[in-house]
Amino acid sequence: MHFTKTLKNGFLAFTLAIMLFNSVAFALEPVNLFSDVKTDDKYADAIKYLKDQGVVRGYSDGTYAPGKTITRAEFLKILIEVSGYKPEGENCFKDVKTQWFAPYVCKAASLGFVKGYSKDYFGPARDISLAEASKMISEVLGVEVDNAKDENWYQKYMYALGVMKAIPPEFKSFENSISRGQMAEMIWRIKEKISNQDYTTYRRIKDNTQMVASTGSENLMHFKSCADIKDYVDENSTSRNYGYEMSGAKIMMSQDSAISEATAAEGSSASDYSSTNVQVAGVDEADIVKNDGKYVYLVKGNTVRIVSAYPPTDMQEVAKITFDDAGFRPNEMYLDGDVLAVIGSGYNYEHRILDEIVDKISDSVPYSGPETKLYIFDIADRKNPVLKRKVAFEGGYISSRKIDEMVYVVANKSLYRYYPIPMLEDSVTKTPEPMVKCADVGYIPETENLNYLIVAGVSVNDFNAEILKQIVVGSSENIYASQKNLYVVSQKRQSHGWIYDKNSVQNEKTAINKFTLNSDEIGYAGEGEVPGHILNQFSMDENDDYFRIATTLGEVWSSQQKSKNNLYVLDEDLKVVGKIEDIAPGEKIYSVRFIGERAYMVTFKKVDPLFVIDVSSPTNPKIIGKLKIPGYSDYLHPYDENHIIGFGKDAIDASEDQVGQRDLDFAWYQGMKVAMFDVTDPENPVELHKIVIGDRGTDSPLLNNHKALLFNKEKGFMAFPITVTEVPQNLKDNPETPTNTYGDTVFQGAYVFDVSIADGFKLRGKISQYLENEVSDKSGSYWYGNKDIQRIIYIGEYFYTMSQKEVMATGMTDMQEKGKVEMEGDDEVYYY
Repeated sequence: MHFTKTLKNGFLAFTLAIMLFNSVAFALEPVNLFSDVKTDDKYADAIKYLKDQGVVRGYSDGTYAPGKTITRAEFLKILIEVSGYKPEGENCFKDVKTQWFAPYVCKAASLGFVKGYSKDYFGPARDISLAEASKMISEVLGVEVDNAKDENWYQKYMYALGVMKAIPPEFKSFENSISRGQMAEMIWRIKEKISNQDYTTYRRIKDNTQMVASTGSENLMHFKSCADIKDYVDENSTSRNYGYEMSGAKIMMSQDSAISEATAAEGSSASDYSSTNVQVAGVDEADIVKNDGKYVYLVKGNTVRIVSAYPPTDMQEVAKITFDDAGFRPNEMYLDGDVLAVIGSGYNYEHRILDEIVDKISDSVPYSGPETKLYIFDIADRKNPVLKRKVAFEGGYISSRKIDEMVYVVANKSLYRYYPIPMLEDSVTKTPEPMVKCADVGYIPETENLNYLIVAGVSVNDFNAEILKQIVVGSSENIYASQKNLYVVSQKRQSHGWIYDKNSVQNEKTAINKFTLNSDEIGYAGEGEVPGHILNQFSMDENDDYFRIATTLGEVWSSQQKSKNNLYVLDEDLKVVGKIEDIAPGEKIYSVRFIGERAYMVTFKKVDPLFVIDVSSPTNPKIIGKLKIPGYSDYLHPYDENHIIGFGKDAIDASEDQVGQRDLDFAWYQGMKVAMFDVTDPENPVELHKIVIGDRGTDSPLLNNHKALLFNKEKGFMAFPITVTEVPQNLKDNPETPTNTYGDTVFQGAYVFDVSIADGFKLRGKISQYLENEVSDKSGSYWYGNKDIQRIIYIGEYFYTMSQKEVMATGMTDMQEKGKVEMEGDDEVYYY
């Protein structure tokens, strides 16, 4: 390939040529487009497009110089050529006479595309700015612009290019000069209608300029009006043709709940009873089962049941709470003395009049989307719960936490195209209204989310208290809460559907939004981000105003870039101050637990490396020990300051044939593994005890939900629900049996263990709500039933197991059944 550089009157020009490529060779060989542009470089696709069009050939030394700035004359020449116009004319400006670029500039001027800096001067030798380029591109390539966008002369052009996703994301100012690579990228995206690349918009650049000028750092900004939100969404939507989504729904309010006629046997409560297994002391988490030492409260189908459980000889269901919304599904609950707060989800179709909205938006918008609802009951009389408050707002329920009397709820509402503020309906005010005003909605420039991130706070003690609200543009996938702050995280990965993006792994980030919590206000405290994605809520922690987070970057199966794991420490402003990266390359995180000045991280691919990490110095976290053993832990639970229990799966290496077939070195998980680790010497962690329950296929809700664990160190026991499968002994004895053979289901119920440092795990007994051998006799390829135990708790000297069919009491000492009550109706099977 030969490239020519022609200098005339001091200006650099591209000569026109159509290059012939060997298409087969190009497809098969990783050749360079130019000596300084590889086929997988940034802007390579765009540069190739212009090269294939015969518009650019580069320089005589074989380079393209993608980072070199481009002048106004050069830029206009490329546009005229790629648009197919015939260049002609001269002497159209005092500085455009008969030079090489004169036919291009004069042709554009004759068509009304350019006017120059003044009547007489075009400025051909000046580097072109982004603002100037946006006008030239829009005019020459025929981009449709909205003339109503008249904040300044270039707004309508920049706005239109932003909507088309044509502006590369690195621009931070309208005055930024454009490089040759960026020029190619913008033209390629517009001509080929490329919309799966990262981009920026008029608003983002404007906001960035304003913030840098005023503070020099990122801050939360607010929209000016509802119309301003519309503009924002139009610029950032994936498509200009998305339909409207998610509006308000009328919420029917009823003070009547269907209550069973059962009468409760009066009696004293046990002074000793279990509570939900939570991550942070003082921060309660909602669950499908709660208890207060006498009564058990549980979600059953689309109802909530109250069972008088203690003493077990008088067990009976005393109340059945139903809900006025047929589409409502209770998810989980909080219990606060004589108050029961039930959180769930609904889905509605309605229309709402948009009286706030400017023209160009229809008067009525169809609603089809989720709602989050909170029902608060006075249960002083357990037989007759009284609905005291009902709160509902648009958006899908994500999670919640309870601190003292306040329940904080997090939800998302999609914002694919402009849509009004999420509506709130409160039985106290009775009138549906937007949760906040449009000007109260905050956003962070450069955000890539098109959702309303909703955080609401509701008191469960004052039924008339004002609802606390905070809405920002963002989204939520998981949350972590301390007693004073709430952290909401979501993934920012650029995946563009099924289209492979060579930068997707590098761009994979987790966004962190921080909110301050108190009884009279939810405040927004800032945004940060870290590379990679988290596993779950235990990937996060707060300690002494520092936020710690563990992530995995990439995927184990990826052939483009192997996964690696990281730990980051952020200050109270969410700026990274310490980190460890590239932990266990080629593996991924299976569990994390932060405990004071230590963090424990389990990664896995074939073996389970347990890493002990010293995080006592926020600016200098460091790995101080590790242990490699078969299997992995999905959940880590502290036993004491020097011992931790891991719940997960055992594992066996795949055979050579299996590794060869999949071209992947891996291991097959087996039965459920429980291990106690001694970290007294953090540099040399030891697996002190372990047990393996069942074979491949054995599973427990605990592996996905920590709330399924019942643990009491002082009483020396732990218990959890489990479904056990076993491979028949004759198959185990056969060396030809594949290591990935699943077992047959032989048990469903709960296992109870005595736990101690000295003796490890000793099975105290098994509890099942099925008859002996019922599960093994009736199971086929898999097992399900309405008596599958979902939770186990204790009250006084009894264990209580809950399924969707019944509540059963078992003696702690003799492990014998002491009583049970069946709950009629709603016999659907739910997995938690």
